[in-house]
Amino acid sequence: MRPVLGILLLGLVLAGCSTITNISVINLAHQYHPETNRLTPSYQITHTDEALSKLSIRIPSNQLLYVRDAREEYFLARFEVSLSVHESYGRRGQVFRNEIQLMDTLYLDEERIVKRDVTFPLAMGKQYIVHVSFTDLNRRLAHKSLINTDKSTLFSRDFFRFTAERNDQTVPLPHNALPLNEEITLEHTTGRDFLLEAFHYQLSNNFPLAPYVIAEGSQPENIPARTDTRLDIALTNGSGTLSLPYHGVYRISKAGSVSDGFHVASFWETFPSIPANNQLLYPLRYITSLSEFESLFALGDAELAAERFWTRSTGNPDRGAALMNRYLNRVAEANVLFTTFVPGWQTDRGMIYIIYGPPQMVYRNDQGETWHYRETMNTPYLEFNFIRIQPFYTEFELILERKSQYRSSWNQAVSRWRR
Repeated sequence: MRPVLGILLLGLVLAGCSTITNISVINLAHQYHPETNRLTPSYQITHTDEALSKLSIRIPSNQLLYVRDAREEYFLARFEVSLSVHESYGRRGQVFRNEIQLMDTLYLDEERIVKRDVTFPLAMGKQYIVHVSFTDLNRRLAHKSLINTDKSTLFSRDFFRFTAERNDQTVPLPHNALPLNEEITLEHTTGRDFLLEAFHYQLSNNFPLAPYVIAEGSQPENIPARTDTRLDIALTNGSGTLSLPYHGVYRISKAGSVSDGFHVASFWETFPSIPANNQLLYPLRYITSLSEFESLFALGDAELAAERFWTRSTGNPDRGAALMNRYLNRVAEANVLFTTFVPGWQTDRGMIYIIYGPPQMVYRNDQGETWHYRETMNTPYLEFNFIRIQPFYTEFELILERKSQYRSSWNQAVSRWRR
């Protein structure tokens, strides 16, 4: 029988529901352990107009438990989305909260993406944190996320949508992985006419210094260099097109007002995975000396240089290959989790994530984010504080609070990558 998708939508606003009012107490470590999560819903917030916003939910059907209805031929998944909107991490109370029960049915065991949208009121003029809890009611399994969204102006990123036409289909594009030399449609959800500017900045080649280096002025800043290209974008009835000529970061803003805007990026074609060129060698800077790092480029073959480095470090080609794949997977995960105006592996959080692995506890507040690593037989208890800054070229960035006492644990962690 031909598969039939039956989609039942039951929107029940449940009064008197209990919701966490202080979101700074939520441990978000599971978001940095993707391999351990049995539920991995993805979310996108779009501001549909000045009064309403929309949460788009996507989850693979094979992560939901479908239960056979004894009276019918279909299988039924039941899940609940709990949503609360906050103006601050530490302040108690919510701007809005809602719980919605949803259903999905199918007649055959097939894999697909279950899609749902939830509209909620959200006023202009502020930045918000949205707490989303997704629960598979058949399995009693939950996944919690915190999502930052900016609705301070009409030129905030969540008012815009990027798409491209591919194989006669309109495909949404992630803002940090836009293609080069391809016509991209840029839409504003309100359908208004706007004149926009896009300024291009070259990618930074700076690397974060080790977490124990605290000398004043020694930390290189990944601030984009002076802009070298400007693109003009005209939106008519909320829609226009652009084509990006170079890899790098683009600041898209209201014409004549660079502060009213947001950034997008085009890093490389295989992003978030590392391509087989010099990009393969750059992340090795965290576990090499400067002279050793520079010698990697003398061979002229990035893949061969990487293979030789790992074989020489471990003393075994098979172990070297396994460790190289593990390291590169960690780099790709950092790109997914922490990319801002630079690839995620070049951020402070990306550096710590690659070398130490995912933390066991993660807490956020209005000042930043704190990671905790539990003490083990081989490693001490560690705590890393990342301080929030808000430069003009990105929504915000988190910078590590460096401490000299990290030296010993850092050297031990680097050594473990090289044996």
